[in-house]
Amino acid sequence: MRIIDDGIVVDLQTTNDHGEFTSRLLFAGRYRLEVVTDGVSGTVDGVEVNLGRTTAVTISVA
Repeated sequence: MRIIDDGIVVDLQTTNDHGEFTSRLLFAGRYRLEVVTDGVSGTVDGVEVNLGRTTAVTISVA
């Protein structure tokens, strides 16, 4: 999982078996999320992160 802010990778995470991850490095704001696994990838733009809240995001991979 790559977390991108204005074209800059701000965090890299490995997800668990359910695709979940936790990041404490992010400020509140909007981010682009990219995931690559087993030769497939997916991207979601404009994910809004709020401090102190869990943000659920579904990323389709192909």
